[in-house]
Amino acid sequence: MKINPYCVIHQEGFLFNSQTGESFSVNPIAMELLSVIKETECGRDKLATFVSANYEVEDCVLQSDLDDFIFQLKRKGVVSDA
Repeated sequence: MKINPYCVIHQEGFLFNSQTGESFSVNPIAMELLSVIKETECGRDKLATFVSANYEVEDCVLQSDLDDFIFQLKRKGVVSDA
């Protein structure tokens, strides 16, 4: 995945998509994941590894929440497949 070049991500958890004019706010964990995506253009598996290495979460919850997070990012045009 990679961040849409038209999306501006502010460290305070604010995102702005200049293509659509939409803005979003995200929580600190989402900001960490967006930073990982931005720095590495990684896929879902690397994000899952990052979360399990840094947070205590059951695998089934992780998989479900991560799928939903990625779906929402794609739907809002924040990320696309690399």
